[in-house]
Amino acid sequence: MSKDAPRGPRFSFFLTVTLVTILLWFFYATTGKDPVFGAPSVRLVVEAAATAATAFLFVTCGATLILGLAAARETAAPTTGLQRMLIYALLTFAASVAALRLFDVDLGTVLTTSAIVSAAIAFAMQPMLGSMIAGVNLHIDRLPRIEDGIVVDGQVVRVESLSWRRVLGRCANGSIVSIPNAKLADDTLQILPHNAPVRAEIMFEAPFGVPPQRISDLAAELVGDFAAVDTAQPIAVSPVEYAASADSLRYRIQCGVRRYRDLAEIESEVLRRLWYVFQRERLCRADEPAQAARPGGMAAWNAPAELARILRGLDLPWPGLASAEAALALASRSQVLLFAPGERLTLPLWSEGWRFLLLAGEAVVARDVEAAFQAEAASPASATRRLPPSVALHRARDELTHQIGPYAEHAVRRATQSARSLEDIFGALASEIPDEAARARFLERVLPRQRSSFGPGAELETGRDAAGNLACKTPRRARGEVMILAVPPAAMEGEPARARPTLAAEG
Repeated sequence: MSKDAPRGPRFSFFLTVTLVTILLWFFYATTGKDPVFGAPSVRLVVEAAATAATAFLFVTCGATLILGLAAARETAAPTTGLQRMLIYALLTFAASVAALRLFDVDLGTVLTTSAIVSAAIAFAMQPMLGSMIAGVNLHIDRLPRIEDGIVVDGQVVRVESLSWRRVLGRCANGSIVSIPNAKLADDTLQILPHNAPVRAEIMFEAPFGVPPQRISDLAAELVGDFAAVDTAQPIAVSPVEYAASADSLRYRIQCGVRRYRDLAEIESEVLRRLWYVFQRERLCRADEPAQAARPGGMAAWNAPAELARILRGLDLPWPGLASAEAALALASRSQVLLFAPGERLTLPLWSEGWRFLLLAGEAVVARDVEAAFQAEAASPASATRRLPPSVALHRARDELTHQIGPYAEHAVRRATQSARSLEDIFGALASEIPDEAARARFLERVLPRQRSSFGPGAELETGRDAAGNLACKTPRRARGEVMILAVPPAAMEGEPARARPTLAAEG
């Protein structure tokens, strides 16, 4: 509904109140000599009714005019409940004083009596009055605002509404909390604006034997790859503490995040990807006997026998895979590189000149400009949170309901009984929409255009990019966890001319 929609009913209301007020005053003026309505007691009632109607008209019209003028400004923010209450209270006080003066009421006596009563009420309502006064100060400062985040007891709460007594906010788990204004005014209030970047601090540990500058460069490059990170602000990585018992250095990452709501996910995703970066850069000590012998340890995915089994299953035309023994020898000389979901496929510099084979997972085309388009819509961990089929069907049903109404429930039930995949289901649901443009919009929302992906068995063609990193010639990202086998050149001697298509060629 638009802002102009209530004007008709509001005008009718004001017109009715005005006519009633005029009729009351007209009745009072014309019945002065009437034997019944001219009686002093009746005239007093009529005059009081006309005065009350006039005061009510003054308050409503005055408040509407003031609020309308305030909202007419281009830079004006929406008025809050406390601001509207104060305007009505001041106008009501002015109208009450005028009405009492009209009836020759001693205002001094009234004010003295009201002061005594107000003092008694104030003692009984100290917490509420404290919250109200604090709310006045918060509204005057206009801090915080709707959708801003405030830190309460170490937890970030998103502001849902502001009132004269309390602030309603939503926690990260979806629960609603009510915070008295007095608590916000008494404590140090940390506000995270919803329309400005915020600074994030992420702590992690790295082996002491690795030069700090190398760790800083790796971490800065990793953080700068997130769409939610504001790359206009500097990314600083520095050591802050030495843990002698653990033989490691503690580092701190400082970066700008576009939205405060992404802070928690950025921290967890950075820590996740750091493990993968350390593994590829040979900073994880996976070759220690204690780790290798531990069930499910870090060396389990790097076992030569397991790699040889995967290589034999891919049916590659490589001479080094002619037999099981040859595959095992090739796997023993190669190195496994792991990539986190959503991570850009950037290879370590020590592997330049090697050959890279996709063993597990999928790689998708990822242009450098994608981050700018995903900054507002995508969360940092979006690649790890793809919708399960049941949730995707619920989303599709909701979208279809906007197009064809309640019949969407029956259409979804019927499509799921005959179709074999989500794509087939969404196609059947789209056929229920008569309008072609609406049908296309529906498919775009529930079944976005899939980027070309490449699975196990594809070989990567690599080269140096503009930043000097070793990466795929056609930029790629990992869809889910990706395992790549780095094969040294000496292990591929005698390979025939026939080879599998590379990722760059297929892209």
